[in-house]
Amino acid sequence: MIAATSNDWTATAETNVGKVRKLNEDAVLDLSEQNLWVVADGMGGHAAGDIASQMIADRIKSYQRTELFGHNIKNIVTRLSEVNDDLTEYAVTKGLGIIGSTVAILLMDTHYCATIWAGDSRVYRLRNNRLRQLTVDHDQVREFMRMGISEEKALAMPGSEVITRAIGSDEVHLPQVNLHEHLPGDKFLLCSDGLTKELSDETIEGAMAAFEKNKVVEVLMRKALEEGARDNVSIISVEAN
Repeated sequence: MIAATSNDWTATAETNVGKVRKLNEDAVLDLSEQNLWVVADGMGGHAAGDIASQMIADRIKSYQRTELFGHNIKNIVTRLSEVNDDLTEYAVTKGLGIIGSTVAILLMDTHYCATIWAGDSRVYRLRNNRLRQLTVDHDQVREFMRMGISEEKALAMPGSEVITRAIGSDEVHLPQVNLHEHLPGDKFLLCSDGLTKELSDETIEGAMAAFEKNKVVEVLMRKALEEGARDNVSIISVEAN
């Protein structure tokens, strides 16, 4: 577990291979000094998922924020687009097919934050002890639901686990970006789907409401491991100082 603090924000990050997988294909990046946090999850079943997630972290690591929030968002999206192109080229060169990674990014400004994501890695916000998912999963389940199929039936349908957008898997679809106002007392959590496969939103909400800062990550990681942790698990907790 790694904890970091800026003048404005305190964050704690942890990644774990889980209890089934032999390789951790997740990558986490805590740039609290830049008000930026990243979780990337190399796509299971595809070659070199660990390379894809680490390439995202490495490309964003050198990011330096400016006073222009819009410019900062564009900077991150550009870097992800470059990684997308590099992964596509790498896959062709190595004859590996698709090499991809989901990604969830939280970027803070004075009064607003941006969520930048592709795939089913998530960003949550806890406000007044109520949890809200600030990202929308790019997966086949959501596509089925848009067709009018209930979530319960969509989860049981063949192909429901397919990711519909990821870095490295598509030349057209770039990450989605949303802006949100942040208020005093807000808490944020980024995670790979290794956490949400094991724990409900209600469990995540309860932990974020009950525990402070780095304890949230410790508790959620322990619970995910107790539930079997069938996938790699990555979590970053972010709170205002």
